[in-house]
Amino acid sequence: MNQSILRDTFRELIGSLNLPNPATVLDLPSGLGSMVKVFRECFRDLKAEFTCVDLDSAALEVAKTELAGEIINYVPGDVQNLRLLDSSFDLVMFANAIHNIPDKLKSLEEAFRVTKPGGFLYGITTFTKESMPEETFQFYQKATALGVRKLRELGVAREHGQERIEFLSIDAYNKLLEQTGWCGVVMKTLWRDVYLDVWQAIAKDRDYSSGVLRGYPAEQAARALPEATKEALKLTGFTDSSGEKYIPRLWMYFRSQKPVAI
Repeated sequence: MNQSILRDTFRELIGSLNLPNPATVLDLPSGLGSMVKVFRECFRDLKAEFTCVDLDSAALEVAKTELAGEIINYVPGDVQNLRLLDSSFDLVMFANAIHNIPDKLKSLEEAFRVTKPGGFLYGITTFTKESMPEETFQFYQKATALGVRKLRELGVAREHGQERIEFLSIDAYNKLLEQTGWCGVVMKTLWRDVYLDVWQAIAKDRDYSSGVLRGYPAEQAARALPEATKEALKLTGFTDSSGEKYIPRLWMYFRSQKPVAI
């Protein structure tokens, strides 16, 4: 994910909150720990006690190395069935992963359950029905096709059938939040022109690459997709005034609160 977008949206939606100090913060699903890193950069004066949950135990092991020195509770587990106590966290972060969760309603219900009354949920995703304008479809199709071809050339077999990802509309996410009991929903969007350096970083992310190249081993997908994305951008990207290629993309980000009395 583009780190500058995380910083901007963190400061806008979390910076204005009156969080307790220290605050208990839950990162869902935490992956390699990038959210915790950016949170620390943005809020150095806040003493946060983090819990990181991810279904991928290998990712949690990497996060332990990346976040060495931090006091963090690492919990292998499914965000749809959290093994955590009710009303435990002041802030739950759900960043750029909810689109990959099969049961989005259940995951938001679980986030609601473990949030303290008066606590907050922050979320961000660039996978909505509005995120990818029709004129950019060719880029994504080309990147996927080139990535699959690269994996086949390397002899990498698909481990399971290709699953369909359900991209919801922004309005559908808003309704899910309200349905699960969250109040004071603040829903915003941010357009960014995404250039090669950012695409390369995004394509190396295991969650993103395994989402694009569904069914292939995450490690091999993360190796194949950067080169495929580079070639797809060269062939199908828009060109700015300086001759650089880019793809416009929309991020949706939101904040909501658990009512004090429920």
